[in-house]
Amino acid sequence: MTDGHLELIRVLADEIRRAGPIPFARFMELALYHPEFGYYMRAGEQGGERIGWHGDYYTSSDVHPVLARALVRQVRQADDLMGRPDPFTVIEMGAGKGLLARDFLDESAKDGMETITPVPTFTRCWLERWCDRSVRQTI
Repeated sequence: MTDGHLELIRVLADEIRRAGPIPFARFMELALYHPEFGYYMRAGEQGGERIGWHGDYYTSSDVHPVLARALVRQVRQADDLMGRPDPFTVIEMGAGKGLLARDFLDESAKDGMETITPVPTFTRCWLERWCDRSVRQTI
């Protein structure tokens, strides 16, 4: 059993000393997305990837873009059924490398959907690697 990532524990302790108790959401933000020490921001065991075939786990979006294709079709159907309201907002809340968001953006572009992509820092970093567009940061 480990006591955790010591540098991250120091960051958390320093913030709590400075600002007092922190909400659970802030704890999770730092634990997962701290630029240096967050779970998703540092390399996995032996320098490998955290998420994916050789990481700690993988999800269906790591396997194939078919889920994104199905979601785009469903979103288009919902948009049509509602009379194409403006704006029509789709939010992808999943964790991970942003593969579902990337595939959704790719597929929606083929379908002619206009997309705006405000996303958390971690996902923005991955998306900018795979997309021909800059991605606006929201947190």
